[in-house]
Amino acid sequence: MSDQQCNSRFSVASPMVEPASNPRVNMIFNNSLTAGGSPWRQGPNEVVDEMWNSIIHEGMIMIDDDKVRKLGKDPTSFRRVPTSLHSKYGDKILAGTEFGHHIHCLNMIRKFTYFDHYREKATEFDFYNAPMKLIRVHVDHCIDTLRQVLMCHPDEGVYLSYWIEGRKGPMADFNTMHKCKDFNGMMDWAEKNEIKESLSEYPEDGEVVWTRRHHP
Repeated sequence: MSDQQCNSRFSVASPMVEPASNPRVNMIFNNSLTAGGSPWRQGPNEVVDEMWNSIIHEGMIMIDDDKVRKLGKDPTSFRRVPTSLHSKYGDKILAGTEFGHHIHCLNMIRKFTYFDHYREKATEFDFYNAPMKLIRVHVDHCIDTLRQVLMCHPDEGVYLSYWIEGRKGPMADFNTMHKCKDFNGMMDWAEKNEIKESLSEYPEDGEVVWTRRHHP
């Protein structure tokens, strides 16, 4: 069985199955409690913000109606490629990437821990002048999203512990071995296959429009 066949067996219907089937990579996490030199643990600054932005995929890829049906969804209910772009992309449904959404959520929680900093930045539309109630709803959504992701994909790995002279209790070794999907390959695929044109914030004539109380 090929990597793609194996991955398809345990994945939902998605064009992302192709890049997710790249050979997995053995990786040791740099994850000790004292890994203070990691830039991912630094406080907010332009360099750190750009690092996070570089790993968040926000573009829209396309998925055909059959794959949407395999997801248990009705393809007539969702946003489609604009008719003006059918000749280039076909009449498909627009889709965001789940991995992009998950890292967006982690970044949202990170920013919330530095609330005062991001509250003052006009470029941070999730925080700047946003009602606190809305921010709280967004952060709680992100926390629960990541809870569900982690419970859906529990890591079968283990961590060990060791003794340190003069220290009470063992020290956990979180620099653990993992067999990782090719994140960069997935990001590259998504960026190459996303719609490059600007998309309208409003529906076209004929598209289904739901109410706030009743929607998929």
